[in-house]
Amino acid sequence: MSDSSPSAFLFTGPEGVGKGLASLWYAAELNCRGGCGNGAEECSACARISRLEHPDLYPVFPLPSGPVMKSLPELLESRRKDFYSSGEFGSRATSIGIDFIRDVREKLSRQSYQAERPAVIVFEAHQATIQAQNSFLKLLEEPPGSTLIVLVTEYPDRLLPTITSRCFRVRFDYLSAEAVAEFISSVYGLQGKELERAVRISGGNLRRAARYDDKRFLEIGEKGVEILTLVIRGSSRELSVAAQEVVREYNRDEIMILLGETKRAVRFLMRRAEGVDSRFERTFYSDLFSGEVLEKGGRRDCPLDLEKISRSARALRRNANAELTLAQLFLDLAGEWY
Repeated sequence: MSDSSPSAFLFTGPEGVGKGLASLWYAAELNCRGGCGNGAEECSACARISRLEHPDLYPVFPLPSGPVMKSLPELLESRRKDFYSSGEFGSRATSIGIDFIRDVREKLSRQSYQAERPAVIVFEAHQATIQAQNSFLKLLEEPPGSTLIVLVTEYPDRLLPTITSRCFRVRFDYLSAEAVAEFISSVYGLQGKELERAVRISGGNLRRAARYDDKRFLEIGEKGVEILTLVIRGSSRELSVAAQEVVREYNRDEIMILLGETKRAVRFLMRRAEGVDSRFERTFYSDLFSGEVLEKGGRRDCPLDLEKISRSARALRRNANAELTLAQLFLDLAGEWY
């Protein structure tokens, strides 16, 4: 790898498309002495970086408020078992605070242990507070020695322009069905119908594919499609009942998943109307939407629907009343007023 390669990168793109893994693999490649560069067990540097255990790898994750070293080991252990696992902290609010960034900057000021290119990888970088971003900006302006810095995010617009302007941007897109199948087969050992189910539910998202056997998750996804069907049909009375049922059946974390799945279904309707939906999107939704609903759904203002759902999700994160928030959302989407 040439010494002229950028010192700071911004890996952007949708959730679950391999941005985080790619950042680890790139750090491994830069520090690989055996030519494998992919976490192979015969290379100590690659293996330790892929397991988030290398002393010169500084992974930064959103954490609950409180001492960093109290929460970080729990998260790292979870990701070592399954990189695409999530939810270590339930509904507790998480962010990247200034103390975390200061700690990383202090550690980088020391001589590296083994790596030729010490690596700082900031996962979900958009969750960094403004104070943390300003502190991180100092690191970008004067990176210690040959340090590699990678910011991983779905929302680069939430980062300070002074940060993004200093990074070489790499854009990731949804994965093909073939790429998902290859990854899930190699990592989880799936074959046959299990592998087909994982690919079908993935939507090009490895995090979704990893939940192939999570019946609760699949049930929530179907519930989101059911509610969207009622919205498209304008079934206002049933939507009021649906809001009550959702709050009764699901906890707040699951409600957030439901809203995410509803947004995914809306995006499919929008992509279908534009003629850019994928084969495995069509396969997944073919049994969930009737032809009538597909046609009506394609004529909706889907970007506005997505904004309404996102607005309600933000309200729920601020601890708004769940039943009232959902009832207002469902009726608003259906064009009913309250």
